[in-house]
Amino acid sequence: MRIPLIRFFGLGLSSILVIFLLISWLTFSKLLTLESTLKDISTNTIPEIVLSGELFNEASKLLEFTVLLANADSDAAKRLAEQELNTYIKDIKNLSNKKLNDSFLERQLEVINLELLEFSDLIWERATLSDKLVTKRDNVSKIFSTIFNEAKSASITQNSQVIWAAEVPELMIKVNQAVNASRMQDVRRLFEGVKFQLDMLSKGNGPQSLSSRNQALIRQIQFLLFSPEGLESLVISHLQLTGRVIGRESFMRNLIEDFSRLLEISMSKAKLDIFHQVDASVKSSQKQTETIGGILVIAILFMVAILFFIQQRVLRRLRHINSIVQHKVQGKSSLLEIKGNDEITDLADTFNEFAETIEKQKAKLKIMSMTDDLTQIANRRSLDIRLQHDFELSVRQKSCLAVLLMDIDYFKRYNDNYGHGAGDECLKAVAKTLTESFQRESDFIARFGGEEFIAVLPNTDLGGAEKIAKQIFQQLHKANLPHGHSAVSDRITISMGISVSTPSQILPPEVMLKKADNALYAAKHAGKNTFKS
Repeated sequence: MRIPLIRFFGLGLSSILVIFLLISWLTFSKLLTLESTLKDISTNTIPEIVLSGELFNEASKLLEFTVLLANADSDAAKRLAEQELNTYIKDIKNLSNKKLNDSFLERQLEVINLELLEFSDLIWERATLSDKLVTKRDNVSKIFSTIFNEAKSASITQNSQVIWAAEVPELMIKVNQAVNASRMQDVRRLFEGVKFQLDMLSKGNGPQSLSSRNQALIRQIQFLLFSPEGLESLVISHLQLTGRVIGRESFMRNLIEDFSRLLEISMSKAKLDIFHQVDASVKSSQKQTETIGGILVIAILFMVAILFFIQQRVLRRLRHINSIVQHKVQGKSSLLEIKGNDEITDLADTFNEFAETIEKQKAKLKIMSMTDDLTQIANRRSLDIRLQHDFELSVRQKSCLAVLLMDIDYFKRYNDNYGHGAGDECLKAVAKTLTESFQRESDFIARFGGEEFIAVLPNTDLGGAEKIAKQIFQQLHKANLPHGHSAVSDRITISMGISVSTPSQILPPEVMLKKADNALYAAKHAGKNTFKS
């Protein structure tokens, strides 16, 4: 999103004006609220703190008597706990309706009251079931005792009675363990063991068969243990009811604790409110001064932020632009990067575009200065740079470097007879043919001057240079550039001089050129259309 700088400065000044108007409004509003604050403290907040404290004390006793009710082991204790709980609930309800008039707290008390009634019913139901369980267990124990006493008094030869004497104590122990077990899985497992053992005894055969009386006692025990109203069913029901009592007790505890926390929060909030209100009433003037001072500080900080913004987003960026411009003037390459979307960014983009145009023009001029205008291959200046580079590289690498100096035969006659325009086209064609004759990227071809061309061949010894020379003569012959006024052929030919610098005989660039020129002179005197080294 584009935000012009002039719009930013306008927004900044408008914001400062708004801040100072806000200071005036706050000063007036503080004076109006002072009277309301003092009145609210005396009529509402202080009485609310006192009442919250009373309610909190009453509610804390609810939890105590709830625990007493859950652990009551007699009818008198249960009735006493219930009376106390009802009394405290009524007191809390009266306090709430009389002073706080809080419908939410009233609903909480109603819920607690209903839960206490259900909880009390569960306690009574569990007590009744416990009595039945104890009675049923005692009946089973009596039958087991009868069987055990008869078995002990029986003759030792009566095998069935001996088995009874051994089995009855174990069965009694398992039944007591099942009655006292606290886990449903253990109860079922123990009673299944008792049932299995009784079934095995009732099915005894031969010398160990039971008398009709013993079998009747077993059936009576099985009925007391496993009938729908038997001991197993009572124990399971008692465990389930105990679980419900524990869960309901936990739920009651949570309800009462939540109610106490609400009262505590209400009391803490009331205390905090009165502390704030008293402090505000006592230090109202100081507060006004601090508030106004704080806003003034904000205004100052805001102005500092504006100045910082101006320094960072305007002055610093302008200074950066100036630095980049100076670098450009000094010829150093650097890109002007200005972040943002404003007038300074536009200025930087314009400068970059202008600088890029200049760089392209400089690069184009550099290429033009290194290229022959007519043949579009390297010129003499480019040759001097490349020859010096390849010479230094050959010395470091201890390799050979070859130079081929070429001259078009009878080119003056060509110009005189075909015209200078045709001569220029001939030079272009020869340059193209020579360029296509070199296959390595490292080979270099340039126009040496007039109708002379030169090639620089790195990593090339004399044999390699002569081989490339022959290839050049073949390519030029294939080009079949007509020259009807040549004394050696009916087409364009060249003469060539070769010089090579080797690791054993290093020749500097100027010596190589001199030697290649002498070889070219020798080739001319040898009849042209040939090469010498």
